[in-house]
Amino acid sequence: MATVITKDANKEDDIIQAAEKVFFSVGFGNAKMEDIAKEAGFSKVTVYTYFGSKENLYMALSLKAMQHLIDGLYECLDKNQGKLGLDVFMAMAESYLAFCVSHRNYVDLMLNYLSMVRMTVAGKKLDKISQAMQSSIYYRKIRGVQNVTIDLTVEEIKRGQKDGSIKTTKSPWLIHHVMWSMVTGYAKVNYQPSAPEFINANNDEWKALLLQTVRSICLDKI
Repeated sequence: MATVITKDANKEDDIIQAAEKVFFSVGFGNAKMEDIAKEAGFSKVTVYTYFGSKENLYMALSLKAMQHLIDGLYECLDKNQGKLGLDVFMAMAESYLAFCVSHRNYVDLMLNYLSMVRMTVAGKKLDKISQAMQSSIYYRKIRGVQNVTIDLTVEEIKRGQKDGSIKTTKSPWLIHHVMWSMVTGYAKVNYQPSAPEFINANNDEWKALLLQTVRSICLDKI
């Protein structure tokens, strides 16, 4: 009979936090489980007992990043209850933009995951990734929530089209994808998003123009 291991949630979280520091410091390829164990203050055996592989631990951190974004969008929805669809959608766009500025490493994690989705043709060709990644329970968990942000945002765009605050008849998914790509592009291109400017462009003006463009699309002015 297989031994059932009871895991301590606090210890598991400590390992994930340690992995976050190591991965963000040296990158996934250069990170070693013994370095993560040392950072967490546990033995390498303990880290492997909890996560099994570096890939599983990387996916656990990727799930943490995505869940952080999802929680932020739910909080945004809660704060903007009763408002028109356009106003809620724009609040969500601003929330995502703030997330990208404050958590650029998390954005990298999510984009790396999306690259994996593209490489595996949305999970249909798993032979494109390692066996360790395929067997990662966190890889399976993140696949279960990967479209939540899209679903939440599209729902508000549809509501805005229904209540008349969003004038365009363009596909709600298209509107979401344009917003998402613009905000994500800002975070990827601008390696100093919190600084006053980036290569002679004022960052506040950049963000304001980005959001203004998204709003103009919603109002059918573009």
